[in-house]
Amino acid sequence: MRKNNPLVSVIIPTFNRAFCICETIDSALAQSYNYIEIIVIDDGSTDSTRKLLEKYGSKINYLWQENAGVSAARNAGVRAAKGKWIAFLDSDDEWLPEKLEKQVDYACLHTEIVAHATNTMLVHKGEKLSLFALRGDADFARDGCVIKRALIDVLSIQLFTTPSIIIKKDILVKVGLFDVSMTLYEDLDCMARVSLLGPFGVTNEQLTVVLRKGGELESLSSQHIQDQGKTYLSMLQIYNKLLKQSHLLDNPELRYVKHGASSCLFELALLDRRSGNVSGFFQFLLKSIKVNLTPKVIVKAILGLLFGPCGYKKIKAIRCKKDSGFRRSEI
Repeated sequence: MRKNNPLVSVIIPTFNRAFCICETIDSALAQSYNYIEIIVIDDGSTDSTRKLLEKYGSKINYLWQENAGVSAARNAGVRAAKGKWIAFLDSDDEWLPEKLEKQVDYACLHTEIVAHATNTMLVHKGEKLSLFALRGDADFARDGCVIKRALIDVLSIQLFTTPSIIIKKDILVKVGLFDVSMTLYEDLDCMARVSLLGPFGVTNEQLTVVLRKGGELESLSSQHIQDQGKTYLSMLQIYNKLLKQSHLLDNPELRYVKHGASSCLFELALLDRRSGNVSGFFQFLLKSIKVNLTPKVIVKAILGLLFGPCGYKKIKAIRCKKDSGFRRSEI
């Protein structure tokens, strides 16, 4: 099934994870598919990481850099990689032994794909959850489907965790790698751009384990809970970049991205009004209408203008109660 056993470069960025990095590396070394190289990018750790990893010797390629963030570390790993496929593994997560073998087999069978993702097992306080089931898509990848246009799936339900995915190196280079200016949703941004260049392969099997062991640094993804403004600004940055892409020609995709950008601008307007920044409120409100000029957006803007953040949220809550069926936002 495989064609000449393509080399897979495993990129592991790490920063002060001496307490768990070995378990992560061991899960990569334990892969049943062994035509791999493991590149560990130490993003300026100040703990015992460097000393601890000496025991691996030539089994890993250890690179150290001044602290520059996870995106810069991943980019450094990709640039040093020799493989056709890039697999990312965060330093507090792990893989099941057959993860890469099954992904490579799939990629060799479906040569048109640019990326492949597995289902992910989320482990939190001893409880094990399926990401696909949690997002409402337990049957999303039955029989290992190929998604010809994965952009909306990437953005809307965010099924694909970074450690679950392998991506062709040349595609990553073509989209410009990870955006080092982003500290939130940088992985989502990269995968969204990748999805414009070809099909994604997906399997429902849980072959990736996201543990979120914590430690000195909390997961950056928790920032969206702590700072709503940063969440909307980060997502807006993603949408704005997509709107400039010549590949974004499919009408449903274009409508979805415009709607997303408009919604982020509207939420930023409400945040500014809540904080008393009237000027910012009107600026964001007008931009939300301009980017997606539809009757629905205009009505929403009028409601926000007349009733303010609290009034609008109450109206929205009443409307949501009247709607029937499953809503992803409730997860």
